[in-house]
Amino acid sequence: MKRILLVFTLFSIAFYSCKTDKTKTTETTKENRIVKKTDMEVKAETDILLKNLDQAWNEMMVSDDQKLDNLQTLLARVGRDKNFDQKALSEVLAARDNLKTQRYNRETMADISEVDAYDSVQIKVLDMTNELLEAADLLARDTIAAQLSNKIQEEDSRGIFYRAHYDQAARNFNQFLVDYKAQLQQLGPPYSQLKPVPLFAGPGTE
Repeated sequence: MKRILLVFTLFSIAFYSCKTDKTKTTETTKENRIVKKTDMEVKAETDILLKNLDQAWNEMMVSDDQKLDNLQTLLARVGRDKNFDQKALSEVLAARDNLKTQRYNRETMADISEVDAYDSVQIKVLDMTNELLEAADLLARDTIAAQLSNKIQEEDSRGIFYRAHYDQAARNFNQFLVDYKAQLQQLGPPYSQLKPVPLFAGPGTE
């Protein structure tokens, strides 16, 4: 497992362990805690949960896109520097250009290997970029390049929190589907067609 996934896993374990401890005493009475809702209330809450899922996903993708855009701008500045390694830069640019096409989506992330593969490629591109910057000593001579590098690191570090936020939204949605399964089926499409969504933390962590 690559470093970003290792950090995410440790964060998830800590986060969800705390949550589990708090709910142990109510686990046996969970069925009694399901609130009865009217059909209109079930529809409205389902719509809210779907909106929360979309928002959490979009925030995560916007952050990742921003990181890749800043990386593109940073590499362009490397290319304008007289000390850069042209062959190494060409390799990084080619790898960077393929990143978005290799990125998982909300369906393919069900296979954790898809997420691992994307993270591995992105880590490799970032490491190659850092090697280019160090070889050219660009950050010490280019303030804008240094700012871009910092922004990329900041977005990269936020990734685990965006994923944890999405997972929480997914857990809430999936649990709602379980709690109100019969009522959702009676409501018909599109509510009866809703399925549980995968989590970054993997199966068995719902």
